[in-house]
Amino acid sequence: MLSRLIAVAAYTILPLVGVLALGWDWREIVLLYWLENVALGVAMVIRILRLIPREGTGALGTAGFFSAHYGLFTVVHGVFVGLLVSGLFQFGVPEVGSPLAPEQPAAGPIAWGSILIVFAIGGAVQIIAAIVQPVSPLTPQQLMFTAYPRIVVLHVAVLGAAFLIAEFDLPAAAAIILIVLHGIVDGVAALIAHRRG
Repeated sequence: MLSRLIAVAAYTILPLVGVLALGWDWREIVLLYWLENVALGVAMVIRILRLIPREGTGALGTAGFFSAHYGLFTVVHGVFVGLLVSGLFQFGVPEVGSPLAPEQPAAGPIAWGSILIVFAIGGAVQIIAAIVQPVSPLTPQQLMFTAYPRIVVLHVAVLGAAFLIAEFDLPAAAAIILIVLHGIVDGVAALIAHRRG
């Protein structure tokens, strides 16, 4: 439980500092949360593989299926996010004078160093927790399916926030809303998982 709350804090507090103090824009937030999906996937594969001594090759097969299915889902989402943050994909036709209109100057460089630092902290917490926490009492298939509700919520939140940012031109406000909603969803999910044991 503590490790999950540390990861939630890392993916909530550090991006807020990025937006409020370091001048991050919405692109950094969307990229960070896509990278979080990668860490979630790696942590889930580790949790499933730790079931091999008890479940045998069924756990190995489930880990392989999850890696392929989740990996494809994440790659497709990553391509969409990459096109969105690069400005190559736009929602609808931009109005004249819109920040998405072609005559507008390009956005500044993406703060990759800061994004990777936050990702490294949050991702390391998730992966270390997957390695050291007690082995799950669930079957490999049950454990695999516990990842999907949170992943779907995260994907919908990221894409929905990106749409609102693009449509209403409120990048800082929308980025802050995305961070806060992401933190709330993660915190509630952590509490529910803890109560279920």
